[in-house]
Amino acid sequence: MNHCWRCSRSRKRSRREGAHQGGKDAGEGRRVHPLHQVRGRKRLLLRRTPMRSVPSVMEMLSNGHLTDGCAAMCAVTRGGDDLVQITISGHPGSGTSTLVHLLCDRRGWRSLNGGDVFRAEAAGRGLPLEEFSRLCRDEPEVDRALDDRLRHEMQAERGPEVIESRLAGWWAHQLGLDCIKLWLEVSPAERSRRIQEREGGELSAALERMIERMAADALRYDLLYSISLADMSPY
Repeated sequence: MNHCWRCSRSRKRSRREGAHQGGKDAGEGRRVHPLHQVRGRKRLLLRRTPMRSVPSVMEMLSNGHLTDGCAAMCAVTRGGDDLVQITISGHPGSGTSTLVHLLCDRRGWRSLNGGDVFRAEAAGRGLPLEEFSRLCRDEPEVDRALDDRLRHEMQAERGPEVIESRLAGWWAHQLGLDCIKLWLEVSPAERSRRIQEREGGELSAALERMIERMAADALRYDLLYSISLADMSPY
């Protein structure tokens, strides 16, 4: 019978306790691939490069690393409130939205996209996205309010199971949510190609826009929260 890493963690703890009594099973490893222990934290970092492929989250679901049998234990924490099960983050063009759709279709989960929150707020104010983006840059409290709304949804009872946002993993880490945190790492060349296919224009222009956007977002995250997306410690 397959178990997720949370179930496996409990079994491993039991084996360690058994070691004090001479248990022969002590020290056996748990099924965590591609989960790795990093400074005592659970880290799940999915990379896609021309030289290396890592099992996808959908493969993990198919192979039993994330199973239906223990979904309740994985989802219910803090006195029984249903909380987010997984956060998915990555730079533009990394495929986060595609993964969210696949997971929700496969598992019957609901999702919340930080970009959708941003677009809904812009529409509510009757502003084009570019103008609303400038407003957020000029008035940081507007930007903070949007992030506060996302954090609230992450803690809401009966809230969405999947949160998609570049800072979602950080929010889950800071809020102490016991959920899986994914960061999708894709090469800049591949991401710019995807953006160019989606938005049109020249590939070089897509790469330039992507770099400018990443620089602006990095500055914003640093100024507002002292967060660097290069820091993978939450994962």
